[in-house]
Amino acid sequence: STKPGQLQLQLQLQFVQAVEAARCVEEGIVAPKDADVGSILGWGFPVAYGGAISLIRQLVQMDGDFLLINETPQGA
Repeated sequence: STKPGQLQLQLQLQFVQAVEAARCVEEGIVAPKDADVGSILGWGFPVAYGGAISLIRQLVQMDGDFLLINETPQGA
């Protein structure tokens, strides 16, 4: 088996952080803009993405099915 590279690990961690931020927005804990600012200033989310929620918005605009990739059962 091959080990994931550093960039792949970084992206996976950023996606997990973005999903958790989206859950907080969905539950009404924080506003989307506040989640973006908090993710950048609070835990160092890459500024280039505009924050965790902005990353999700960008990915959905690129390909609406993108977020479903990891939801596909193995062997399907």
